Amino acid sequence: MNEEKDRAFVHRAIDEGLSLLQPDPYLAQRILACEEEKPVAKKISRSLVLALALVFALTSIAFAATYGFGILNFHPEQAENRAYLDHIVSINETWEGESFTAALHEAVFDGRKLSMTMSFFPGEDSDPVFVIPRIHGVSGEREIQVSTQMSTGSFDECGFWIPSIAPGHEDACDQIGLDATVEGDGETGQVIRDIAAWEVTFDVLRPIWPIAFTKEDEPGTDEEPWTEKEYEEYDEQFRKAYLEKMILLNREAMLSPFAAASPFYDVSMEEKMDYADWSEELLTREAFTLSDRLVFRFSTDPLPVKTSGENVEFDLPDGLHLEVTELNVAADEVSFAIRMTGKEPGKVLTMDDWRHRAFAVLADGAVTEYLASSCGQREDGSLLYTGSCMITGEPSSLTLVPVEAGEEQAIMKSGDVPERLLGSVVTIEIEGAAPVPDP
Repeated sequence: MNEEKDRAFVHRAIDEGLSLLQPDPYLAQRILACEEEKPVAKKISRSLVLALALVFALTSIAFAATYGFGILNFHPEQAENRAYLDHIVSINETWEGESFTAALHEAVFDGRKLSMTMSFFPGEDSDPVFVIPRIHGVSGEREIQVSTQMSTGSFDECGFWIPSIAPGHEDACDQIGLDATVEGDGETGQVIRDIAAWEVTFDVLRPIWPIAFTKEDEPGTDEEPWTEKEYEEYDEQFRKAYLEKMILLNREAMLSPFAAASPFYDVSMEEKMDYADWSEELLTREAFTLSDRLVFRFSTDPLPVKTSGENVEFDLPDGLHLEVTELNVAADEVSFAIRMTGKEPGKVLTMDDWRHRAFAVLADGAVTEYLASSCGQREDGSLLYTGSCMITGEPSSLTLVPVEAGEEQAIMKSGDVPERLLGSVVTIEIEGAAPVPDP
């Protein structure tokens, strides 16, 4: 970096660090109190104590400026989780390109999900660029595939703009948190139990054509849907823009509709390539150029993922036999799979047998929320229900409550099982979990 850029970067880092600090006007008094309460062999002078207090304060400023936006800023619900805190990895690497400076602050891996925090500082008067992240991991001889989800900042299906350019949503890029969930074999996904080596790559795409925005977006789920003709007209404007050599974005500055409108697009690309890969290939044919690539590398030791230890089986009053074939309790997520069969051997079940039900998940010693689930038929005639939910705390057991679809969120929020459902619930002990003490 040159001197001017060095100075700007340091100023930004210090400003960010200071914004995270909570001033403590009583720090010196507390240190003096400690000195007076505990006799020592040699009395420390008051001036030395005050000097130490100043050193501690400056160290805190330096720490905040260096670490910036950390994991606990991104996931504050884990602040009391000692195991989680012990596994946070401090990376603090920076990279400088033509358009922006990037800093990767911290990461943590819970065996199911990799979380990272980072900051991007656009250069003064720099034009916007589109950044596509990719995460690749290896644990022993196992390749780790992940699905990436940007949890803070404006994030397209495959990347984000630096600086953010969505009209009315010009968000700063200095506090970005990213979650990436492990995919792969297993009904609820892969669980990694050994040290993982990660490579995080950001491809920087610079626009060649001018950028424009649509006048309106597709209606949301709570809005009046368009007619088929209106949807066709909406898609057509992206194809027209491509022919006119103009990059057209929707009001959220998403590139995906424009990429799909490319004359080079082929449906088979989605079958052969990841979304980010085929999007980048289409975008860099004519409208963008790959101008830079930054790479960060680090390793993580995953938190232990707790399980039920063995499959748990139970029956519903209507005759369905259920077997919990997989149960994983990570730092902030519970995932499970339930195989359903009929009481008659060999009976082929259909979705009508499931009757649009769901499972509420309650935890002893923790709070659960935001259940996501799906159910489908298997080749052997059984049904497979998979679900996941967020969890805060360290549970000693989980209770699965079969409910009508739509009831699960209210039951999880209240934490109480309705009396009419008490005969259908099953409680599963978590292997290796500490018992919850009696109140």
